[in-house]
Amino acid sequence: MENSNYSQDSRSALIHVHGHSGILALSLTIVCPLLAVLFIFLFFKLLCRSHIMVQRYEMSNYSSNTTMQKNQHDGIDAKEVHSISIELFEGETGSDTQCSICLGDLADGDKVKVMPLCNHVFHPECIDMWLSSHSSCPLCRASLISRPVSDLGMPV
Repeated sequence: MENSNYSQDSRSALIHVHGHSGILALSLTIVCPLLAVLFIFLFFKLLCRSHIMVQRYEMSNYSSNTTMQKNQHDGIDAKEVHSISIELFEGETGSDTQCSICLGDLADGDKVKVMPLCNHVFHPECIDMWLSSHSSCPLCRASLISRPVSDLGMPV
């Protein structure tokens, strides 16, 4: 019996530290979860803030890239489009006999525009519309925009 009384006394001594057992237990029960919630909140706030900053950075890059891409795919000037000569089509063996834009057949004597670099032929109306929004041949993608050449002979 004496042993059981001794163990109860030692337990009560551990719980009643200087008479503050209730306050200490209550404060630990409230403060620890509050601190945990506060740290979780701050972690997610930091995470969301960094995610928003990444999104803003990506959006700024996206808008500058789309502006750059839009400029690359803008058509050429109407003055340059009209400077492409109109010729009469003469179908030769092995030559294209179809406008690859409208897929219409080209017959001898039809008016066509011949692309300056690649010699592909198209109906004038078709290629004029194409070049209003593109700067290259619709078949081979040869660029019609003259690019400045560096001292080394490479396009800039």
